Amino acid sequence: MSFGYISLDRPGTALRGYSHSGAGAKTLVTIKIEVTDPHELGWLLEELAAAQKEAATRRAAEAARAKAEKKAAKAKPREIGHQVLLGLPYYGGEK
Repeated sequence: MSFGYISLDRPGTALRGYSHSGAGAKTLVTIKIEVTDPHELGWLLEELAAAQKEAATRRAAEAARAKAEKKAAKAKPREIGHQVLLGLPYYGGEK
């Protein structure tokens, strides 16, 4: 990810609490931020929207790349292993 970090040492913002939940490979982290200054709220929402947009763009690019790899894997010709001879009948006679 290339987006920056969100600083909570700005005036008008304070970390209220955080929690996490999850099982397996994914975990959801919830962060509660208390904001008293409307300008800081606007800044924070803009930063979060930009991070969310970048994450969606990255996920879409990864999905497109995976789809292209899958399509390329299907397009490869299969290796020819054991070839079966055609069972053409021979009726004898002149060639």
